[in-house]
Amino acid sequence: MNYYYLDTNALFKYYGKATSIDEPGMLTLRRLIAHPDSITLVSPFTEVEFIGVLMELYRSGALKMYRINQLVKSFRRNINLSTESQNRPFTAISVPNLIIFKRAGDILLQYGEFRCTTIDAIHIAIAENLQQTYPNLRLITSDAGMKRVCIRINLATYDPEKDPPP
Repeated sequence: MNYYYLDTNALFKYYGKATSIDEPGMLTLRRLIAHPDSITLVSPFTEVEFIGVLMELYRSGALKMYRINQLVKSFRRNINLSTESQNRPFTAISVPNLIIFKRAGDILLQYGEFRCTTIDAIHIAIAENLQQTYPNLRLITSDAGMKRVCIRINLATYDPEKDPPP
């Protein structure tokens, strides 16, 4: 089984045209997530950041509120609550503990020059922590700053815009 942790920019690739954004790598990502040997993990931070970006698009006039509600409902409907059941594209992980936040702070301090945001650092810390349970886990992201940090901490990534399908 292949395990992936999805960051928010990758989630936007998954929903692609539904968000009125043409996302490179959308088909590659959809195929990866649909593969029967793939389990794609998402955290509560992925959902909150996804809603936050949708609301930015609303405020800019790029999306209507009814469309945002549809996207959030679809995302929530697409989440498995355990890795035992895989009839939906995403599997929820529990809220991270305090160790995650300390590690995220350390990542920001140590790799601040890579334009890694607070939420990016939390996603990286979550994925790094998940490697203890899923040693072959890869963080799905196209964010250059996140990928640079991941290289430094030996966290495998997958970029649906640039990497060949696994």
